[in-house]
Amino acid sequence: MDWQSEASITFEGNKDHWMKDEQGRQMPYLDKFTLNIIPDVTVRVAAFEAGDSDLLTAPSDDYARLKENTDFVLSEFVGSHTYQWYLNILFPPFDNELFRKAFSHAIDRPGHIATFLKGHEPLGRGLLTPSSWAWSDKVIGDELDLTKARQELEASGLPEEEWTPRTQPIGQSMSDWDLFDEASLAKVGIKLDWARPETGSYATRVFMGLGGDGSAGGFHSTWSMRLDPDGNIGDFYVQDGSYNSGQAPMPFLQPLVIMFSVPLATLGGFGALYIVFIWSEADRYLPSQKLDVLTMLGFILLIGVVVNNAILIVHQALNFMRGGGDIAGGFEGEMTPRRAIAESVRTRVRPIFMSMLTSVGGMLPLVLAPGAGSELYRGLGSVVVGGLLVSTIFTLLLVPMLLSLVFDLSAKFSVEESSPIPESLTPAGGLAATARRK
Repeated sequence: MDWQSEASITFEGNKDHWMKDEQGRQMPYLDKFTLNIIPDVTVRVAAFEAGDSDLLTAPSDDYARLKENTDFVLSEFVGSHTYQWYLNILFPPFDNELFRKAFSHAIDRPGHIATFLKGHEPLGRGLLTPSSWAWSDKVIGDELDLTKARQELEASGLPEEEWTPRTQPIGQSMSDWDLFDEASLAKVGIKLDWARPETGSYATRVFMGLGGDGSAGGFHSTWSMRLDPDGNIGDFYVQDGSYNSGQAPMPFLQPLVIMFSVPLATLGGFGALYIVFIWSEADRYLPSQKLDVLTMLGFILLIGVVVNNAILIVHQALNFMRGGGDIAGGFEGEMTPRRAIAESVRTRVRPIFMSMLTSVGGMLPLVLAPGAGSELYRGLGSVVVGGLLVSTIFTLLLVPMLLSLVFDLSAKFSVEESSPIPESLTPAGGLAATARRK
C-alpha cells in the first residue's frame, strides 16, 4: 500500500485474504487500485467525466444527470456507509444520560436523508446498514421527536445555560451537515458551541485514546465498515448485530470482580494459619498459635494488598478496550474485550509477581524467625504470606474469567435493552450510488 498525504492511497490485493467467491476463486479480484483524494465534489465529478477516474460515488446533486448519461453505468445498492455523531459520554453535558437522549431525539434524520442524500436511504441502526452481515432488527434507533427531546432536557436537571455542548468540526470549515444538525438541535434549545475547524481534529481534540486533548465532546462524521468482519465490527457488535456494550461494560459489576480476590485471600490466610497452628502444636518449645487480635489485623492488611492485583488486571483491560494501551513496544487501537483481557494479564503478570514476592519475602521472617516475642507476629505474618500466595495464583486465573463473563453479560443485556448511544445517534445509513465508465 502506498499513501500520499492528502493526495492518494494505493491499495494492493491481499492474496491471502480469507474470502473466496462461490466458484472458489480467491478474492479480491483486483491486483491494485488507487483512491484519489479530491475534497471538492465538483472537481471530483469533473475528473470522472473527463476520464481521469474510472469509478465515482455519485453525489446526490449529480445523481440524476449521471444516470441519464449512457457513457456511464450507474449501480445503486444499499451500502455500509453511515452518517453519525461521535460523543464522549464523560464530557459534560454528554455525561448526562437524559441530555444524550434529548440530543438524539432532536436530530432530524429523515430531513438529513432528504436534504443531503437521494431521499430514499434507510435509517441506520447503530453502525450498521441492512447490507451488513451483522444487521439485526433487534437494535432500534431513536426517531425525531422534538416534544420528547424537550421533556428529557427539562428532566435532566441541567440548567438551560448548560445545554451548550462543545463540539468540533473535523474539516477545515463547517460542513452543511453540521449546520443542518445545529438548526435541528436549536429547535429544542440545544446550542452547539463549535470549536475552531481544523483538519484531523477528531483525533487531536475528541478521541483522547488517540492522544486528543479532550477539549471537545463530539463531532459529526461518517463511518464505513471494513470488509473484514473481524475488524471494526467486532469492537461494537455481537454476532446477531446487536450493540455490544462490552465496549462500555456494566460499571457496578467491575468492583465485584475486583472484590472477588478477597475471599480467595481469606481462604489462603486461614490455610496458612492452620499450618502454623499444627506446627506450633507439634513443637513443644513454640506457643500455640491462635486467632488473636494481631492475626486479625493481618487479615485487614491482606485485603488491602491483594485487591491491587485485580485492580491492575481490570484497569489495564479497560485501557486496552479504549485504545489507550501499548503492547510489544507499539500502539494498538481499541481491542475487543477478550483480547484486552488476555493482553492485560500478559502485560501485568510481571509487576503482580514482583509485588507479591517482595511482600512474601518481607513477611517470611515474621513466620520463621525464632526468638523472644516472635509469637506475637507469627500469626500476622502467616496470614499475609498464605493469603498473598493463594490469591495471586487464583486471581490470575479467575479474575480474567469473571471479567470476561461481565462483558458477555453486558452484551446480553444490551440486546434486550438497546443502547441509546451508538444506534440512536446514527442519522442515516447507506443507499449508495456508484458510477463507472463503460
